Amino acid sequence: MGRTKSLKLTFFLILFLVLTRGILSAQQTVIDNGIQWLKDNQNISGSWGDEEMIALSVIDTTAALNTLHYLDEVDTNYTNGILWLGTQTVISISLLSIKIESLAKYGTDTSSLISTLISYQKDDGAFGEYQREILSTILALRALKTANYSDEVVINNAISYILSNQNQNGGFGIVGKESLADESMKESNICVTSLVILTFKEFNLGYSSYIDKAVDWLMSQRNEDGNFGNSIWETSLSYSALMQVASGKWLGASEKTLNYILNAQLANGSWNDDAYSTALALRALKDSAPDLAIRWQDISFEPEVPVEGEPVTIKATVWNYGGTLVENVEVVIGNQLSVISKIEAGGSASVTVVSNFTAGTYKIIVTVDPDDLVKERDETNNTASKNLTSSILADLTLSPADISFAPAKPTDQDIIRVNATIYNQGEVDVYRTVVSFYAGNPATGGTKLADLTLTSEGQYGIPGEPILPNGGNVKIWVISTEPFPADTYDIYVVADSQNMVTEIDETNNIAYKTLIVTGTPTISAPTGLIAIPGKAIVDLSWSPNPEKNLAGYNLYRDGANINTELILITTYRDTGLVNGVSYTYTVTATDKEGSESNPSTPASATPQDYYINPPTITSPTIAGTPIWTNTTPITISGKTEPNTTVELFVEQTQQLNFGG
Repeated sequence: MGRTKSLKLTFFLILFLVLTRGILSAQQTVIDNGIQWLKDNQNISGSWGDEEMIALSVIDTTAALNTLHYLDEVDTNYTNGILWLGTQTVISISLLSIKIESLAKYGTDTSSLISTLISYQKDDGAFGEYQREILSTILALRALKTANYSDEVVINNAISYILSNQNQNGGFGIVGKESLADESMKESNICVTSLVILTFKEFNLGYSSYIDKAVDWLMSQRNEDGNFGNSIWETSLSYSALMQVASGKWLGASEKTLNYILNAQLANGSWNDDAYSTALALRALKDSAPDLAIRWQDISFEPEVPVEGEPVTIKATVWNYGGTLVENVEVVIGNQLSVISKIEAGGSASVTVVSNFTAGTYKIIVTVDPDDLVKERDETNNTASKNLTSSILADLTLSPADISFAPAKPTDQDIIRVNATIYNQGEVDVYRTVVSFYAGNPATGGTKLADLTLTSEGQYGIPGEPILPNGGNVKIWVISTEPFPADTYDIYVVADSQNMVTEIDETNNIAYKTLIVTGTPTISAPTGLIAIPGKAIVDLSWSPNPEKNLAGYNLYRDGANINTELILITTYRDTGLVNGVSYTYTVTATDKEGSESNPSTPASATPQDYYINPPTITSPTIAGTPIWTNTTPITISGKTEPNTTVELFVEQTQQLNFGG
């Protein structure tokens, strides 16, 4: 079915790139014909699609550009398309995001566009012009990650918003659960769910439990003939997303969908005579290439710890994560070459060799397809290694200082992220372990929050590399599925909780940090904050809060708390500042239960190297207190800075000048 204009406006999804190589020759002709159609149907201006509808043309152009980049077709057509795209003014977050991603892949400076994009992020991490949208947020996240945007707060807030709006069935809708849009926009959507899977997998963002649920839902949407939804572009997008996951359950059933895509190509090389559909179909065909892989877990020894001179059988299991069968796969174990006759799509096959070893520790390296005879989707996962024996040990450690929370001061309305850094202070690499999180001491009945399995190919690792190399560390985190009730919690983190690693010391595998969750603020934000600069100081004052349960105030300079104890009055002098630097302050109120208010309206001040202090009247009245008199003459005494002029106002209607 052809793609309608309304669908195109609703689901302007970009192509998603992962560097790959070649594909099977039987499909290469199909791809070549599709590429040629794209080039032949490029507009003179460099764009693709209907230029009278600029939004649609931007969508078609970014899709075509990403496909050409993905297939290493970076030529004049590609450059002309980039030049056209760079001149286009877009007015929506989603169009801005796909523009940034395409330009960033080309190497264009997108810093000014990114500044505009992040200005649209809302306080909960969502992006959207008029409402919070999952689609706009995931497209913005892709743009920021592609452009190597470094502010992790912006990135993590966007991730948290997306995950918090996953539907119960595992899919993702176009808008968030709390959006005022029609309920149908909140229902799980094939294209948005595919986009979330692709983004989290391509950029190694982790959160496998969320993605696994999304994959299960997406697989359930496939029709009997192998297609997804009602179009070739929905089918192609779903295929590419599921190929990223490369689960055996999907790969065993992927052939029908691949055939559907192949059979839908028109004689002229296109799909539906449409640049967008053609681009996504070409991406899917590229993703169907074989993907041979081996992990350290796929290497085994029999016996596991041999004695000197004892024959050792080394077994290596090779996987095909791609969508097509591979024949005559070469495997090198150490220096011995073996050949596997065939490996089905989504399947595996094993090969064994026998060797003898003298006493010592050996790193057994297994390489699949060493001469690159098979053109694969991913060539980076063809080598793995495993130690045959080892007399040295690992030592996993962590301390309270290695645990943190975000937000640092949560309320009972916040989703909480618990961060931990695990260190390996031993002498041997660690490739697999489990870290557990508890609320309360696990030895005395603490409640388990999560188990994280850390592997070299998981969300925290690099395929083929140790998850915790000796002398290294890994930063991990878990996110609560719902807010914590207001209370105080001891959050325990236990490294290697399932004793998978033999260690030098097991006593340093556990640490905890206290988490204080306050109730929703019951006290109002202070008002009337004033900041008066001086020489390397700023004097601050504000109006007192009216609440009877007020305990005191906290003062923040540029977002950081500067008082060590609650402030009990409504004035504060901030000292030790740098003259000429502007500082911004806010103040919060805290009640006797420990609940902190929202911040006040900010006030800013810039200390100066030389600052004239206000004059002070000492007689007949004191500064700031008016006096009324009918007698003359009046003698007025006071203090002021040397060599200054003081203006004296009488009843605020007359002005006298005199030298200081």
